[in-house]
Amino acid sequence: MKRKNTAAELYLNEIRFLLPIHGKYEKRFLESIARDLEEIQYDDPKCNQETFYRNLGSPQDLICNYYENTDSEYLISRLRTNRFIKRILLSILAILVVVLFMEYIHDYNAYRAVMDDQPAYYTEIIE
Repeated sequence: MKRKNTAAELYLNEIRFLLPIHGKYEKRFLESIARDLEEIQYDDPKCNQETFYRNLGSPQDLICNYYENTDSEYLISRLRTNRFIKRILLSILAILVVVLFMEYIHDYNAYRAVMDDQPAYYTEIIE
């Protein structure tokens, strides 16, 4: 079983972190970078992250070059879709918080009503 190079994984994770969109084309881009990393590892088994920076460039430069060569319409539509999904999720989260808060208030009022109906203490006289 082949052991993964941790420097290569760190390099690839940096690129993944910098990608704001994760679609079909970005997966292909990441696969091509992974192939390049494997080739570098094949040529130099003791390579480190500095070797990847020297041969491929910094992750920021790779991302910039990728987006400079990508169709702007595709990027705009993907970013709009991501923004729409984020807004929907935030709306659902806000509604959930409000509903849970209202449920908490309702339960607290029911608890106070039960506590007000119950005497705090009572005196029992035994004759």
